[in-house]
Amino acid sequence: MKLFILSYLDNYKGKNKALESLAYSKKYGFLTAPERPFKDDNIHTIYSTKGKTFNFKASGYITDITFINKDNILVLERDWNNFTRKFLITLKKVSLTQCKKLCKSKTLKTLESEKDNFVDNYEGLTKIKKNLYLMVSDDNNNIFEKTYFVLFKITNF
Repeated sequence: MKLFILSYLDNYKGKNKALESLAYSKKYGFLTAPERPFKDDNIHTIYSTKGKTFNFKASGYITDITFINKDNILVLERDWNNFTRKFLITLKKVSLTQCKKLCKSKTLKTLESEKDNFVDNYEGLTKIKKNLYLMVSDDNNNIFEKTYFVLFKITNF
């Protein structure tokens, strides 16, 4: 089973870059992914407890995943540029049934800290009901930072 590589912390690019997300469905079982890819920083891999893997093009580091419907997931990616001090938050739809070498993915929205309000270190994502989602940021245990909750609807699938 391919999941054995997930058990060894030495496989990850850092001790805080291990498994970052978890989603479940009857069809796929539990899905999880490391925050950063093991090998190619441009390709994420999502691992299923049913023995399948799903690869797609990376736009940042995975912070969470949730199911949109039975065959598509919503991926929350975060990218931080130390030079520009800018956050990029990307919400991406990934099809689990349209995969060859890479699964078909579509960027639904990219938020930039310089242009959009409340762009922060988003770490959590959950589906509330059809097309309605909640995203939460991490205050990094810092009194100068805040925790934000963002409720949003996606209509352009």
